[in-house]
Amino acid sequence: MPRLRLSRLVRLASLHVAAVVVAASLAFPRSSTAQAPCNRACDAAQRDVNGCCSAAPPSQDKTSATTMPCRPGMAQVDGGTFTTGARGATVTVAPLCMDLTEVTVDAYVACIRTGLCTAAHVGEMSSLDAFRPDTACNHGVAGRGNHPMNCVDWAQSAAYCQSQAKRLPTEEEWEWAARGGPAGRTYPWGSATPDIQACWSGLTKRVGTCPVGASPAGDAPGGIHDLAGNVSEWTSTENGSEWPAAADQSRRVFRGGSWHDAVEILLRSSTRPSTSPQLHDPAMGFRCVTATAIAPR
Repeated sequence: MPRLRLSRLVRLASLHVAAVVVAASLAFPRSSTAQAPCNRACDAAQRDVNGCCSAAPPSQDKTSATTMPCRPGMAQVDGGTFTTGARGATVTVAPLCMDLTEVTVDAYVACIRTGLCTAAHVGEMSSLDAFRPDTACNHGVAGRGNHPMNCVDWAQSAAYCQSQAKRLPTEEEWEWAARGGPAGRTYPWGSATPDIQACWSGLTKRVGTCPVGASPAGDAPGGIHDLAGNVSEWTSTENGSEWPAAADQSRRVFRGGSWHDAVEILLRSSTRPSTSPQLHDPAMGFRCVTATAIAPR
């Protein structure tokens, strides 16, 4: 083949190869020098057609602190500073999660089955260090699984909360939730005189508890039920009654009034009686709280 013809064929072949390369570069653009270098620090399955890892997802905005949601069945109560109604002390309450309802019979029975809660005298009330059966005690009574667990003493109540990785509220935490935080409510629902807002004997004499949450008109902010009425609730606070005769360190504060009460002052958010922690009573129950988890900034 003549030299001139061979040279022409070589040039044509070179042009054809160049065209293919250009087309490929258009179909698969490569990173420019302005782009980040190819990162290969990932599994092969995560790499793109060029063998590079995908960009890392954008980090979450952490410019403001957010509170993680409470567990199901609990409501978030924001923290704050207030002056307690009975003692007149200025206290600060940290954010917390509070059970929406008083602990039910069904929930307590489930704890008994795990061996973490006791059934000692749960169907009885105590009187002068003796126990006697009482029909208003809910444990073991058909149809009362959704009623508050009553006739349990302070230690049994605290043990239940601990079994759920929770605890009893302090009296300040309880009052802060019941008064609607900074709203300073007289009752969980507001300032209106108690009527149908609570399960109590101020309207009609009752012989026992109501199902939890049966009086939604009396809910505290966050949908927290029965902070007034149904059963009075143990707190973790020792001593502390506005009644001098009850002021000794062996007692525990309880809050909220009960189905048995007919005097409206006992349902107020600020009322602060105390009693022996060994008491078993059909008008006494409890609920639990936990601290909230704060996301990092």
